[in-house]
Amino acid sequence: LWIERNDSVQAAQVRALLLKEPRKGDDAILAAEVERILATQNADGSLGENNTTGQLIRLSRLGCDPDRPEVKAAVDYICRDDELNDRGILGGYAVYVVDWAGYGDAELITRSTRHHAARVMTMDFFGLCPWGGQVCTRGLWSGRDYADITPALERGMNVLLQSVQEGKGWPPFLDPFFGGRGRGRGI
Repeated sequence: LWIERNDSVQAAQVRALLLKEPRKGDDAILAAEVERILATQNADGSLGENNTTGQLIRLSRLGCDPDRPEVKAAVDYICRDDELNDRGILGGYAVYVVDWAGYGDAELITRSTRHHAARVMTMDFFGLCPWGGQVCTRGLWSGRDYADITPALERGMNVLLQSVQEGKGWPPFLDPFFGGRGRGRGI
């Protein structure tokens, strides 16, 4: 009943993007939220005050066209040297974003994906920050076309599977994956 009557952005997302059964007006609700986020863009390309990567993820989940100039400027912002860590590696969330947006620096994405693969092979998913394993595995999923990281991706996904099989449900903070450049490549 909630999903049928609610006019929130979240309800419109579920109807239009998940269930593929949009209600009249859902496109306008989603478009208004996309425009609200893009209106926060600063001259340097960043979005909002301090979380451009998070805002780009939100735009991807709202069905925003990744080819919009504002999106390209925001992706360029997070990929500039001053936005990377000291080794020139994108974080796991940033790998997702640059894949979604079709960013052209394959070397940067490959280097970042390989870095996350090495981490996943040795990390204790439950002994770190609760998001650590999820972020690295998410980055691997998005970067899987850029480097042969099959063993690490399998390990990350098996952590999910084992936890579900043991009746624990999803491991803490390992939320389901969503999309990629192929729009719908998620699991």
